Amino acid sequence: MDVIEVNKLVTQYGARIIHNELTFTVKLGEIFIILGGSGCGKSTLLKHLSRLLTPKSGQIVIDGTDVTFLHQEFLQQAMRPVGFMFQSGALFGSLTLLENVAVPLYKYTSLDRDTIESIARIKLVMVGLGGFEGYYPHEISGGMKKRAGVARAIALDPKILLLDEPSAGLDPISADELDDLILELNKVLGITFVIVTHELHSIFKIAQRVIMLGRGNILAEGNPHVLKDSEKPWVSDFFNRRGKFKR
Repeated sequence: MDVIEVNKLVTQYGARIIHNELTFTVKLGEIFIILGGSGCGKSTLLKHLSRLLTPKSGQIVIDGTDVTFLHQEFLQQAMRPVGFMFQSGALFGSLTLLENVAVPLYKYTSLDRDTIESIARIKLVMVGLGGFEGYYPHEISGGMKKRAGVARAIALDPKILLLDEPSAGLDPISADELDDLILELNKVLGITFVIVTHELHSIFKIAQRVIMLGRGNILAEGNPHVLKDSEKPWVSDFFNRRGKFKR
């Protein structure tokens, strides 16, 4: 079952075409990674999937609903199956971790305060931050901020989780622990992940399928362990760190 369908998606900034009729699907329960060289539109594509941006043309279907040009009045409900984590984690500095995770629950549900706080505590425990509910973002490490960002992203029990460069700025150990968390949430909760990253270690560890973007198109698609031995030089160069990736 496909939970995301993208058909002939076209996006552009001014006269510059970023994506030229991209077409792909993401399956239920899949860990799907978007990769490519700098400036190829990876994060832009993720923002279109979250409907933070609206494409020039094409179609985006989320969990059976066409959300491409859906009016704001109906968009909120249609996007309920989707959670999103920005690259920085985007935590509110003036709020504790518990309060940060509770934000979407206050905004999108009518639950009482005690119930919301209980759910927020559970989400923090799920990402390994039990006991840190009262801490502020400036009091915790970068890896913990990323985990708190994930906790907030799963506050509403999304079917799909979009992550933009989750390992950016983390040391290798923290990045590896975050990969383990993604694998655990995928296995235990069945969450479908769509992730933008350029970290090869993470790609080989967690990805079930990837698409490689370049020059507005999808240059390659498949399992990274197979693409590593691709006959296309620019694909194998990317996965083998040969420094010749030019597409």
